[in-house]
Amino acid sequence: GTHLGRIIGQWNGGNVAIIAFNTGTDTNSKDDGFIDFQTSNGGSNPSSRMTIQQDGQIGIGMKLVIIGLDIP
Repeated sequence: GTHLGRIIGQWNGGNVAIIAFNTGTDTNSKDDGFIDFQTSNGGSNPSSRMTIQQDGQIGIGMKLVIIGLDIP
């Protein structure tokens, strides 16, 4: 996908949290999308923590969501 927009939280020059709005895999009109919530853990780069997919499924702690609400 492609980033359409992002909200980035920074502290002391580093990114600590991001909400990213992305296009999905539709290659024609790019009218599908998902929201990715990312946080950092003690100085690391932000990593995906929760994803809301274009079909409304929610994954916490994973990027690939298989069922409606998927928590490992």
